[in-house]
Amino acid sequence: MENNKNPLKIQEIKINNQYSFKSNDRLGSGSFGQIFKGMNIKTREEVAIKIESTNIETPQLFHEYKILKNFQNIKGFPQIYLYTPLDDTLVMIMELLGDNLEKIMQLQKNKKFSYKTVLMIAIQILERIQHFHENNYIHRDIKPENFTIGLKKKNTILYMIDYGLARKYYDSKKKEHIPYKEGKNITGTVKFASIYTHLGIEQSRRDDLESLGYMLIYFLKGNLPWNDIKGKNKKEKYLKIKEKKIEVTPNIICSDLDNIFKLYFEYVRNLQFDEKPNYNYLIKLFKDNMQKYKYLYDLEFDWCPKKEQRKSLDEIMGSGNNIFSTESLFNKLKIGGLQSLNNNTNINNNSNGKNDCNKENNNNNVKNENNNKNINNDGKNVNNNNNEIKENNNNNDKKENNNNNNEIKVNNNNNNNENEDNKINEKEIKKDDKREFIHNLFEKLQL
Repeated sequence: MENNKNPLKIQEIKINNQYSFKSNDRLGSGSFGQIFKGMNIKTREEVAIKIESTNIETPQLFHEYKILKNFQNIKGFPQIYLYTPLDDTLVMIMELLGDNLEKIMQLQKNKKFSYKTVLMIAIQILERIQHFHENNYIHRDIKPENFTIGLKKKNTILYMIDYGLARKYYDSKKKEHIPYKEGKNITGTVKFASIYTHLGIEQSRRDDLESLGYMLIYFLKGNLPWNDIKGKNKKEKYLKIKEKKIEVTPNIICSDLDNIFKLYFEYVRNLQFDEKPNYNYLIKLFKDNMQKYKYLYDLEFDWCPKKEQRKSLDEIMGSGNNIFSTESLFNKLKIGGLQSLNNNTNINNNSNGKNDCNKENNNNNVKNENNNKNINNDGKNVNNNNNEIKENNNNNDKKENNNNNNEIKVNNNNNNNENEDNKINEKEIKKDDKREFIHNLFEKLQL
């Protein structure tokens, strides 16, 4: 590790001549050590650099590395670029991520997320937890701070982070689940801890899922019933929070929410200690709820730019005050129909949260359509010429000229009629047809 001091006392530190960071670019610190924003010297790609002293009592970086290496190239888990001991420290260089969900929520106008955003968050986080559990690990600290968004084009992807408290719940060699135990201390964040964790029971898969449930309620309401509970000491505070969680049944905590949240809590709280959760059932709950309210799973989260944010289908079909009314959307997309639109449109969920059409593809398709029309017209001209030859063989020159003139008029009329047929007569299209057109459009795009 090389230190290059400058007059401003900002140190530039190089690691294996591959990566570098400046001492003033610290992103955070904790019991694990410190994390800095750095850069790949060759590619100039920004990275995150975690540094931990080898002299601390409870080292965590190697534990985190050992777990995270099992999830490389899996969506929603940060990539590791380098892990190496260096001097008296351990260094892990990994993918740089964006803000965590707690920070993003506090930046929202009402300090909470919209219903649609919470449903999409639920689906993604359930997928992350499922991957984690399927690799025999439980997280044990599910909370908003431990889920971040990606940078730039990845700002619609949620990442699970911080594996310091994670552990294996299943021994794949012995094919054994960890044993049921009682009298355990609370592990994780009390605010989102499961009731079983408060009762001192060994954590398993069900506890991660219950913590997620509290997190989703928190996102919707901006708080939890036990947020402001205080005590003379930590023990008394934890006891009061436990009592409150037991008192607040799913019927109470979900009383002003859609029934799926009650179903979610009833399901996860009734799971047995070593029971495998039905992740597909839970994910389907939220996906079906999106369909119920006719939300599009378009990854347009609350933190995405709003200027061109798309509306759900029921909003599009509503009043003309929406950014896309039925009439305007129909007029924009009517030419070429669903097939043409499907070929011409490229949906991108990029870091700006916008969905842009691929202009080059559109231009090429327009040219192709024009070429096809020309080819069709040429084909008709060839047929007409063949007919003209037949007429020439059977008639005299005078009749031939008359016939040719008549055929030209007929061809012109036919072409005009075809052009008129290619245009959609808006007056003849009923409102229901337009609604059906829009509905089929979104189905075709699989939004």
